[in-house]
Amino acid sequence: CDILFAGPSVGAGSFRGYVDEQPTYVDSVEARGQRVIASGPVRAIVEVTDRNWLYCDRLLQMRQRYTIYAGHRDVQVDVQLRGEDVDDLAFCTGVQKLEMENEGLMDVTSGLVGSWGRNVPDKAAPDLIEGVGLGVTVDSPYLTSKKEDDFNYLTILRPVDGHIRYHLAICALMEEDGFKDSKGWFNWLRDGQKELSQPVKVKVSKH
Repeated sequence: CDILFAGPSVGAGSFRGYVDEQPTYVDSVEARGQRVIASGPVRAIVEVTDRNWLYCDRLLQMRQRYTIYAGHRDVQVDVQLRGEDVDDLAFCTGVQKLEMENEGLMDVTSGLVGSWGRNVPDKAAPDLIEGVGLGVTVDSPYLTSKKEDDFNYLTILRPVDGHIRYHLAICALMEEDGFKDSKGWFNWLRDGQKELSQPVKVKVSKH
């Protein structure tokens, strides 16, 4: 079932423009596309494309790929942008503040933001309240700053050679043997961020 009402927020790691210190929707596009590139068992990849996105008076071509690996909760997001001086443009992602009992995390030493709380995902059913944890961590080359506003904990992004990478994660209080409080969820996010910051080491040995 649906567990999150995003409203005007960035929701859980959605990619947005950033103009006048405010998140903006990816609108004014000529065409959109979606396709499934891989469906397991090792990983699943979904690709979203936006053709001729008019953003800051420039036409951009954008491809977003969302990759999840078996046994992982986190989703790797790779955004590829093409257009005039695209590396000079600002974008953003992050997590929303939950509408009830919100607790937030903005790690001062990394690109990690998180939230925990409760919300009503279906406004036609106000008695159905869901507990949710959200998290986003941004690779350091793409992070320029972080900001808290009325709806979000934001990370402000700039592309490097037209590329941006970050990771998002979501949990639900209803999960069996899942997270039961903000402390457990935030500790998991911090541990995950540390793991992501360590480069993979490959060792080849002869037998």
